[in-house]
Amino acid sequence: MKSNYFSIVPGKNITFLRITLFFWLVCSLMVGQSIPVSSINNITINKWAVIKDENFNNNKLNQLIKDPTKFLENAQEKVNVDIGSQKDSPIQIYQLFGEFTHNSTIGAITRIELPTDQELAIGFGNFDLDASIYINSNLVMSEKNSDNSHFKVHLKKGQNDIVVVGNVIGNRKPSFFAWFFGEQRGEINGTILDVDNNPIPFADISLISDKIHE
Repeated sequence: MKSNYFSIVPGKNITFLRITLFFWLVCSLMVGQSIPVSSINNITINKWAVIKDENFNNNKLNQLIKDPTKFLENAQEKVNVDIGSQKDSPIQIYQLFGEFTHNSTIGAITRIELPTDQELAIGFGNFDLDASIYINSNLVMSEKNSDNSHFKVHLKKGQNDIVVVGNVIGNRKPSFFAWFFGEQRGEINGTILDVDNNPIPFADISLISDKIHE
């Protein structure tokens, strides 16, 4: 039986090694530049590609919301973040990059993949950002317009790109939270009252039941 094998001889196969290394580097860059996919099974939207830009303008904004994949590929400062299944954990942007200035703009991109069309509610909160949210190139929330940070959206079957973009403000330690509330979760509307029948604003409540997960 004849055995086929490849041997590396000094001074030989250099071209082959260079080509192999080149393709390995290209593949590594392509993987690193892809938009991370978040799962709606997590309450917190957990996977983001975060970009910092010191020369952001309307032209770049249009590029970002029109083709976030291409914008991510060309971005100079970018970090992928995955907080796993942690609940209510913020994306602490100020820990990802160096110092921020009054010119600093942050972009964060994630992708949702769905087997069917679905209506979702998204909750959003942040610190030291003047943020807007675009889904599939459409503006769905803007703090500049005083929009509600909890809102419903209709996502299509297949890929849906979510882009958060905002100027760094305040103490310049930006971070944000984002949550899913999908069809698999219930929604309860009501008013919490104290013992004197007065409404309690921003009350925290918990539901406890043996059947709550059934």
